[in-house]
Amino acid sequence: MDDQLDLLPPGAFLARDAARAGVDDGALRRAVRAGLLVRPRTGVYVRADQWGGAGPEARHLLVVQAVARQLDHPVFSHESAAVLWGLPPVGTADAVHVLGPVTSTGAHRGTGTRAGLVRHAARAGVPITSRSGLRVTAAAETLVSLARARDLVRAVPVVDHALRAGLATREDLWAALADHAGGPGARRAALAVSLGDGASESVGESVSRVRIHLDGLEPPALQVRLAHRGDVVARVDFWWEAARVVGEFDGRKKYRVDGVPDGRAVEDRVWAEKQREDRLRDLGVRVVRWTWSDVRAPGVLARRLVAAGIRPTLSGAACADRRRVGRKA
Repeated sequence: MDDQLDLLPPGAFLARDAARAGVDDGALRRAVRAGLLVRPRTGVYVRADQWGGAGPEARHLLVVQAVARQLDHPVFSHESAAVLWGLPPVGTADAVHVLGPVTSTGAHRGTGTRAGLVRHAARAGVPITSRSGLRVTAAAETLVSLARARDLVRAVPVVDHALRAGLATREDLWAALADHAGGPGARRAALAVSLGDGASESVGESVSRVRIHLDGLEPPALQVRLAHRGDVVARVDFWWEAARVVGEFDGRKKYRVDGVPDGRAVEDRVWAEKQREDRLRDLGVRVVRWTWSDVRAPGVLARRLVAAGIRPTLSGAACADRRRVGRKA
């Protein structure tokens, strides 16, 4: 069986590709049962070692590339367009997203979900471009479509990344949003665009800012350099100047051996972080650190920040309204 698999093309391939290589459906089924191949979608196969070593973004890209060969000139949208634009995934994309068939007016007709493929409606003249040889909704259109259809936790990180990477400007996003004015999710998308900030450097930082906003706390400044007698002590993720509070999001990646490309051992990174925090406290500031578990549920991070001196700016009822708008309708 391994000899037959050597005949198959790299990456994701279709059953018809295998047939051309002389590998029939029976051999493919046996390879799947033996754990040598994975079938992420009907008619699509990937070697199990490649699939197992790929993260969510790479897996989705493999399936998108296969679907591009299954369908007739598809236009990818939403999460599938985002992966082609190199935007960070938040959560798991459980389907491939494309624009629906073109009607006589030039609009795209949405036909719902079938067999792991979602066909979306879109107006006539929706901006379309090409990425990696595949047709895809333009960057600003992709971001606004995601922001309309998803909650703030999934939308703001991709907006932040696009602004930071120069894929779109805020003006581009407002212009794209104007084309969807009054439509479903437009209010939430406008909020995602207004919250977007290219200074946010990770998905965790972006989600933290969403949680701070939804919990009605005073917004922080981002990536601020704190200095003493002209010497920079540290550049911090979040800074509340009036309360003299530093906020730091800690993902596990920082403390993995392969987490950051500085070559230091994990214990050296931990020691450096302690020394850095000691220097910050010498400036008379409070340091609040948090992780993913603190931002997943409402109120958890807020209680820690309020205890450190950050002021709530909204009532409980106003926070509840923010959370309602921020959720996917």
